[in-house]
Amino acid sequence: MYYGWQIVGVTFVAQLVATGTIFYSFGFLFLPILEDLQLTRFQMGWPLVAVAILAAGVAPWIGGVVDRGNARRVMAIGAIVHGVGFLLLSRVQSYPQLLLVYAGPLALGMALLGGVVNPTLIARWFVAQRGRALGLSMMGVSFSGVVMSYVVTALITALGWRGAAAALALLPVCVVLPLVLWRVADAPSDLGLHADGGDASPPEPAVDPGVSTALGDVVRVAAFWFVALAFALGFAPNSAVVGQLAPHAEGLGFSKVEAAGAVSLMALMGMLGKPLFGWVGDRFGGRRTLVLCLALQAGGLLLVLAPGSQAMLLLGAGVFGAGFSGLMPLHGLLVAKVFGAAFVGRMLGAMQPVMMPITQGSGLYMGWIHDRTGSYTIALYSFVALLVVAAALVPFIRRRVPPAAASGA
Repeated sequence: MYYGWQIVGVTFVAQLVATGTIFYSFGFLFLPILEDLQLTRFQMGWPLVAVAILAAGVAPWIGGVVDRGNARRVMAIGAIVHGVGFLLLSRVQSYPQLLLVYAGPLALGMALLGGVVNPTLIARWFVAQRGRALGLSMMGVSFSGVVMSYVVTALITALGWRGAAAALALLPVCVVLPLVLWRVADAPSDLGLHADGGDASPPEPAVDPGVSTALGDVVRVAAFWFVALAFALGFAPNSAVVGQLAPHAEGLGFSKVEAAGAVSLMALMGMLGKPLFGWVGDRFGGRRTLVLCLALQAGGLLLVLAPGSQAMLLLGAGVFGAGFSGLMPLHGLLVAKVFGAAFVGRMLGAMQPVMMPITQGSGLYMGWIHDRTGSYTIALYSFVALLVVAAALVPFIRRRVPPAAASGA
């Protein structure tokens, strides 16, 4: 078996731990921490916002470090910092300490362990099968939602929230760190191999060798903005719908069990669709596949706006989840095609501060619309419009090629 698939396996575990221990555990730590520190729900809403802001802020720097061939080192440091963050979380005694832990070691550890590091590493090990490999790797993000709820619930029941936080520190340090040190190599050439496991590495698409990757120059390149905005608008509906699909369904008269079933199906399709759309992107092209995914998201939202039955609600949630699933592998795939595999880390990192206000603001917008109107209808139609705009930007995502090279992305 080609060694690159072992790299995919390690990144799967790394993303499962990095995402699952922070985002998917937070809902279960929420009330115990709130009651222990005597906080309000508004105050408890800020730790994850702080994580997103810090992670986006350091992403450009991390991307540059990883592009210089330091993915293994970055992931190892991230695992240690992540573990230290959970140990510190288990000892917080005040709200400022809570915010500092989430905005400090937990956010930094997650960014070093996951974020731009994993797609950058995968892009080095694969060319022809890059989309498929990215999809399989990123299944770890969705799978964390399946397993971490049960793990964290069991830990809190047995050890209390502080004991659970301390136990979570073992996952990055005792599971991810050994895997990274044992199996991760920064590039196939480090082991005398070639990308995709062939006798020679497949040729990369031609890119303009004169394109600067300095942040100040990157933001002046039109291709950078077309990619960043298309994906920001594509990611935004999911950021809101994941948290508020259940109350929307209940507001339409569905039971809590029926609403939970829709959310679970959406998450399941989000997990299964990643490798599928990664393969489709390899086979039919990243831009065409991206338009397909955006269309599926829009169609799913239209179905859940006013479903006539539970079957229609489930269909809409499943279609939406499937459409969103493709965006994560396609983001890395298209960035590699547009700017070249050598610059994936820097490009993904530079895009995070641009995308973050749109992706993180969508949930606040959806809640604000409901507070003002008593319904999510306007917000959901707005998200359909955003997806249409994102699809309209896709034809402008073109590879930066030298004059003599073949055109088209």
